[in-house]
Amino acid sequence: MDTLTSAVDATSSASGTLVAVQPKPLSIAVVGLGFGRWILKQLVSPELKPFFRLAAVCDLDAAKAAQYAAEYGVPARSLDDLLADAEVPVLGLFTGPAGRAGLLRKIIRAGKDVMTTKPFERDADEGRAVLEEAISLGRIIHLNSPSPLLPPDVAQIRAWQEVHRLGAPVAAQVSTWVSYREKPDGTWLDDPELCPVAPIFRLGIYALNDIVSLFGPADEVYVMSSRLFTERPTADHAQLAVRFKSGALVTVMASFCINDGAHYRNSMTLNFVDGTVYRNVGADAKAGSLATLEVVGVREEKSQVLERLQVDGTSGAYQWESFYRAVATRTLTPADFPERVATALRVIEAMAESAKTGLPVKVRG
Repeated sequence: MDTLTSAVDATSSASGTLVAVQPKPLSIAVVGLGFGRWILKQLVSPELKPFFRLAAVCDLDAAKAAQYAAEYGVPARSLDDLLADAEVPVLGLFTGPAGRAGLLRKIIRAGKDVMTTKPFERDADEGRAVLEEAISLGRIIHLNSPSPLLPPDVAQIRAWQEVHRLGAPVAAQVSTWVSYREKPDGTWLDDPELCPVAPIFRLGIYALNDIVSLFGPADEVYVMSSRLFTERPTADHAQLAVRFKSGALVTVMASFCINDGAHYRNSMTLNFVDGTVYRNVGADAKAGSLATLEVVGVREEKSQVLERLQVDGTSGAYQWESFYRAVATRTLTPADFPERVATALRVIEAMAESAKTGLPVKVRG
């Protein structure tokens, strides 16, 4: 979880002394209870109770909505009902990515702010357009990857790039894996058009968003994938190669097929002209909120570990406190955020085409 300067607001007393007061929790409804069921657990946690109050749940599956409404002691309501309710200023939108921009547009035009999730959209232009519209309307849309604020681990890598004079990034090898044995369930996860190269689109998307923030616009991609264990008609094992406009080369491996207990680590070896940064690399690396970082460079004509840190805050974590503060203070996302999101989505679009043709595909500008 990201850290605020203070977890409380400050107000002036009659004597002029600053008095700390607890923030007023924002009422939030969760829309989409497939993945959204995991978000419910976060929202009722002690850490988030000062910031958010779960007010309702919503899902097209009435039975599912009723189940989670009963479990969390809140009503199940329709989206239209929630949009008309001024007492619920914030929605968490956790439906599938295809067509999400349309739902977001409906929500922000109703005067609501939104926390949503990766992958943001299947259509890069639609994704950028709705984020730009949100800024123009004074509404706030945050998501976990890419997040409006750089995750602490990526921010630390950028700082090391400057402090240790590492030069430009030239290559990276990124990998993440888990062990799934999935069966078809009729959702978007079964559709190769809606869920192209599933391990990259669903899991490797975190790494992809990281490398785009570090390397900038991509030029060309090529992807290979396999179906080793899945019973879905989508892949479960994949590797993506990306050439960036700078000439840098990156590979992203994502798999649902590896059962070694070291899941979701999002490991990265990041090579610069004058050094290398390692994130969660090696047998001792762990998944979770802490990222283990090392930077290696040449000093006195030999390779040395220049710094080693554990950073609290990793790519893909929901920056709930920052979202709360943005809503409370009406702080809009940075002007470059829509393009940052769209840049990675254009790589996904090219990847989907490469998966169909078996050929490298240029990333449209």
